[in-house]
Amino acid sequence: MSSNIEGIVEAIQENASIAFRKTATGKTRLCISRGEGEASSPIPQISTQVVDKYLFEAASVDATLFGAMEAMAAALNTLAHLRESLIELVSEGGQWFDSWAEYALEELEGVDQALASLYRVCTGKNHVPHRVR
Repeated sequence: MSSNIEGIVEAIQENASIAFRKTATGKTRLCISRGEGEASSPIPQISTQVVDKYLFEAASVDATLFGAMEAMAAALNTLAHLRESLIELVSEGGQWFDSWAEYALEELEGVDQALASLYRVCTGKNHVPHRVR
């Protein structure tokens, strides 16, 4: 998501056209049109379903795992909020986008930290592979 935010900031500075479009399958894509063409990237839905499903089981198994999962659930809620705010702000003209972008990038650092912490608790490894994100 941070690359999408940075791309929008750059597109706003270039006066490029920015829009969100739904695909035939109902997925949301960010589309940025410049003179030379259009680029698009997915804006995936955020779900807490898997973390919520196992959160209380984790509490009975391991306090460290529960803490990491609880932090991840909060981070996913933050991510969902940022996604909705991103779509709303851009759709309404992006008047306050620069200020919001700074805030969002800071919040995304916390989301990344929560994911890294949960991954470390579950695997013992510090590096979260790209596919896991």
